[in-house]
Amino acid sequence: MTTSTSTTRAEQDPPDRRRSRRRPRLLVVALVGAALLVAVGGFGSPAGARAEGAKIRLGHFSPDTPEMDVYVTGFDGSESKVLEGLGYGQVSDYAPLEAGNYTFLLRPAGADPESDPAVTAAAELEDGKAYTFAAMGPHADLQKALLTDDLAPPPAGQAKVRLIQASSTAGDVDVTAVDGPVLADDTAFATATGYAPVPAGSWKVDLTTSGGSSEERQLALDAGTVNTLIVLEGSSGAAADLTRVVDATGVDASSSGGPLGLTDAVPLGGVATGGGGAADGAAGGNGLATPVVLGAGLALLVALGFGGRKALAGRSPAR
Repeated sequence: MTTSTSTTRAEQDPPDRRRSRRRPRLLVVALVGAALLVAVGGFGSPAGARAEGAKIRLGHFSPDTPEMDVYVTGFDGSESKVLEGLGYGQVSDYAPLEAGNYTFLLRPAGADPESDPAVTAAAELEDGKAYTFAAMGPHADLQKALLTDDLAPPPAGQAKVRLIQASSTAGDVDVTAVDGPVLADDTAFATATGYAPVPAGSWKVDLTTSGGSSEERQLALDAGTVNTLIVLEGSSGAAADLTRVVDATGVDASSSGGPLGLTDAVPLGGVATGGGGAADGAAGGNGLATPVVLGAGLALLVALGFGGRKALAGRSPAR
């Protein structure tokens, strides 16, 4: 009498064969882990640890130049509209660009994209730097400047301030905080001061022109902010107006991840110049990329490494 004996697959396979069956799965898990490390290194590096391209914004400080649409010409020579309706006293938010040479074209708002630009400027942008391109003064004698911006945060409890003198009628200007520091001294038209740290708080500042006129403005500076003051043509009988733009808050929170928008240009002391809409642009995407990559990667590791034979056979793991 013969008896049939059944054995399990594990009993049939010797240990060496069972180990060899695990190797493809372990190899897949290892490859996915390596890919995750590369992805995290590319998307989640701390700020400053790798090249991040350049940032640029535009300032419209020409009183007799109408609202402008802004186009940019990149490496391939094609034009793209990046901003509509930039008006006098307004500053765009920052737009990220790869380092390199660019041409910026400004056409009257709504003009045919094929028409001749009213303002043309070329700029070479370096990796890791931020810039403000400013067009200043009467259109017939337009002054153009590419300014390098320092968006690094100030020391604790302080703010950083610089001044752009964009009024052709004010001459050299002084801006001094009452009972406080001198913010600008004999600053000529179409020039800018460097950034200087000042104690945070509310300051009354005196704007004095070379013609001897003097205007007082109230200036509120929050700790951790980087600010630009802009001298514009006077309105309502004033010899000159003063506008403030916050360049960065703490870290470079002003940078935009998409097309240019308009930042808030805050008139000081009730001056009606400036304005612009609040910028909608999202800050650069690095803060989101790391958890997304890690989350997707961990799910994939679970599916491939610990999901069993059915997952490896092509069945999607449960979500």
